Amino acid sequence: MEIITTGEEVLQGQIVDSNAAWLAEQLNTHGLDVQRRTTVGDRLEDLVAVFLEAASRNRLVIVNGGLGPTSDDLTAAAAARAAGLILVEQRDWLEQLQARLKQQGGQLTAAHRQQARLPEGAETIPNPVGSACGFWLTIGQARFCFTPGPPVELQPLFHQHVLPRLLREFGDGSQILLHRLQVFGCPESAVAEQVKAVELPANTRLGYRPHLPTVEVKIISRGQGETLAAEHEQAVAAIRRTIGDFVYAEADETLPAVIHRAMQQQGHSLALAESCTAGWAAGELARQAGVSAWLRQAWVVYSPEAKICELGVPAATIDEHGVISRPVAEAMAMGAREQAGTTLALAITGQSGPVGADANVPAGTACIALAHADGVISAGWQHRDFGRNGNRKVQAWLLLDLLRRYLHQLPVVPVYVMAKPFRTV
Repeated sequence: MEIITTGEEVLQGQIVDSNAAWLAEQLNTHGLDVQRRTTVGDRLEDLVAVFLEAASRNRLVIVNGGLGPTSDDLTAAAAARAAGLILVEQRDWLEQLQARLKQQGGQLTAAHRQQARLPEGAETIPNPVGSACGFWLTIGQARFCFTPGPPVELQPLFHQHVLPRLLREFGDGSQILLHRLQVFGCPESAVAEQVKAVELPANTRLGYRPHLPTVEVKIISRGQGETLAAEHEQAVAAIRRTIGDFVYAEADETLPAVIHRAMQQQGHSLALAESCTAGWAAGELARQAGVSAWLRQAWVVYSPEAKICELGVPAATIDEHGVISRPVAEAMAMGAREQAGTTLALAITGQSGPVGADANVPAGTACIALAHADGVISAGWQHRDFGRNGNRKVQAWLLLDLLRRYLHQLPVVPVYVMAKPFRTV
């Protein structure tokens, strides 16, 4: 199987080819192996040549992009030439599109008709979102599946119409079971080292998807028989147990969703005081709908003066310990909790960089604190330098993970692999 991505902007690196990566992951997850990925520009001759080459070495080829109405959208024309066919207007798709546009108060245009000109005999694939339909076509001995380029159109079309057919026609009848664990605190290599001693069934394998600052661990079981599901669940439990409380969520659940559920269940309210992250942690929480029920107030306090004036941090504490220190983070959290009248408050102060060679505190340093009814918890962390915004993201996650751990009664100062204690405070 091969994936072909079209487009000069993709070929020249102006757009990252996320579609091919997404398609490959989806196919691989469902037991359909991709042997090759090809990128080609918008020249008709190049498209035809690539289609013919792919047809000579594959049973199945998925082509992404080039189905729009503009002059550089040549995928359908190239497919027709490669198959030795003419382009004809696809009345079935135009009728479906016209019905949808009528409901939306629109009407067919010349651009829509251009997009509906496909190789004669092509089988259309309905686009539930956009106006460019996909289509199936045989070129040589290979079956081609042509898909639209915008991800918002590609993904629902693929899930609703393409994947079910691929599994029917090209799958081997095996059942694919997938479970995903979301991990924070361990890089990919450390997670792999942790789980390598786990004995997995012969039909189960692991996959990893790092995305700063997290790692997704995929447990994939493929096979047939009544015991597959039970063996898969046992493998998931063993991997989960081995990684331990670094697993913050499973499947598609996010860290904000995990925190949101716990905050609601426990009846807490929250304030935040952020220095180096400049509101990043609050922004992460705001991704989850409904946080306004408990997220009351947030401050961005970059300067020492702001920490003193807005949160009541004693100037003497800053003078004695330095602005990047656990005592200052603790004072920020306690001040935020008092000012906002919340049950909990988070605070962070640190160095995101860049900094000079003589800096006292290296980039990637963060001091965090959580104020609660019985006192305050704090920690200092230093991690590798991921660049300014990479550092800010990691630092925000360190802060939010402290809250997650507190809410779930887990060790609040864990032995992270990705960060070591900052001991100068």
